[in-house]
Amino acid sequence: FNETPGLGARAQEPEFTAQFAGLNTPVGRGGEGASSIDAISGATITTDAVVSGVNQCADFMKTLPGVNG
Repeated sequence: FNETPGLGARAQEPEFTAQFAGLNTPVGRGGEGASSIDAISGATITTDAVVSGVNQCADFMKTLPGVNG
């Protein structure tokens, strides 16, 4: 993990990660869609990367037997 302390490194903090709990995918940021999270101020690229990763993982999980979309 090699992010700027105080900016992108905030992606590991519970205040950021907790926003994803209970959301339906696809997740967006800043009001993009029904399930959206608040971006990390000054770290839009990091926020977008995390959102993309969450959505990709959710899409993969939906392909597994026994996992409901």
